[in-house]
Amino acid sequence: MSEAGFNSNGAVAGRVPRGLIIYYVKFIKKCLDMIAYGVVYLRRRGVWPRQSLFRLISNASEASFMAEYSVLPGLWNGCFMVPSDAVDRHLKLAPPDALRALLYILRNGRCTVDAAEVSSALGIALPAAEDAIDYWIADGLLAAGGNVRASVQRAPENGISPEKSEKPEKVENVPAKQGPAVVIKSGKMPGYSNAQIHDAFDAHPELRKMFSAAEEIFARPLSDAVINLLFGLFDWYELPADVIEIILKRCEKNNKLRPASIRDEAENFYKNGAVTAEAAEAFSCELDEKDAFVDEVSLLLRITDHSPYAKERRSFETWHFQYGYDIDTVSLAFDTALKNTESREYSTALLPYIHKVLTNWYRGGIKTYDEALKALELRGSQGESQKETQTRKSERKAAAVGAKSYDLSQEAQLAMRRFSEGGGTNG
Repeated sequence: MSEAGFNSNGAVAGRVPRGLIIYYVKFIKKCLDMIAYGVVYLRRRGVWPRQSLFRLISNASEASFMAEYSVLPGLWNGCFMVPSDAVDRHLKLAPPDALRALLYILRNGRCTVDAAEVSSALGIALPAAEDAIDYWIADGLLAAGGNVRASVQRAPENGISPEKSEKPEKVENVPAKQGPAVVIKSGKMPGYSNAQIHDAFDAHPELRKMFSAAEEIFARPLSDAVINLLFGLFDWYELPADVIEIILKRCEKNNKLRPASIRDEAENFYKNGAVTAEAAEAFSCELDEKDAFVDEVSLLLRITDHSPYAKERRSFETWHFQYGYDIDTVSLAFDTALKNTESREYSTALLPYIHKVLTNWYRGGIKTYDEALKALELRGSQGESQKETQTRKSERKAAAVGAKSYDLSQEAQLAMRRFSEGGGTNG
């Protein structure tokens, strides 16, 4: 029996190395898998040609490049609608996070969704989620409202609105300041490509300056949503670049540097005719004065759990800018409302009562704090006099009733005595 020798690789001479056998086995298995894949592919395509093995393997290797894709039928059991406008205009321009956020909001199915929820669902930072939502708010597809960051605008079903808003209380508002006539734009602000914006930079040097100032105000590079919005204010609303800069500075002062807030502020300037630098500066000063008084009243009423609602803000502005009352007079009306309603602190339910007190003073010709204080003292003295008169009337009535009263036990005894004297009981 001869001994087996060893080669330089350590394998037994005259035998195939084990590693080589494993390699060939894997290679043959891969080839068989490729053939099987090619057969399955051709059967699915409804084609079974009589061709050589090389041709079959070649088709199988290229199947992934030749395949046509379609949605599986089972996926249509659960689906939701996406606005065609969002796909047609924004599929190439919208940031990836904005598209993902829109799909999540539409898939969510609820009327409202919060930015924190979008941030958690998409696995992105909260500022990124807010920017994604602001992109669609600036486009007009989403609408901000209340304490909710964004709400999907939906058409009412069967012509019936899903939610009926409560009828607002009638509050006398400050008449709007008349400005130059403006034509309100109709429709949505269009989307702009980067090429359009860069071409406008060359044609309008002031636009480049405005964007540089905007980056200083934001203290960071501008997002796509903000860039699209600012250029839309310049192109769609035809606001001058210096007016847009004034609007941005006001938003910065109020800590409202969100695309939705910037657009609301710009529409406010636009509708009030503040479309020139001089008119915008004057209108901004007027708004600052209103904000200062609203903040002063909010501090007086100790409104800390929320910013003044639109209804509260309109009332506060009416008290000062229409009625002409200062903060001391408002404080006196507030104390009067607390006393008459036996309340301990301000609430939104107390707002109509305060407004009624101030409105009655205004209609009665009371213009100053001293006049209001005298009117309250006079009314208080009249009230005390009426109270004393009512007390005396009650006392006289009680005395008259006491004089006519009698003791029922004595009357009962007298009746029994008369009855016994008359012959007693029958039978």
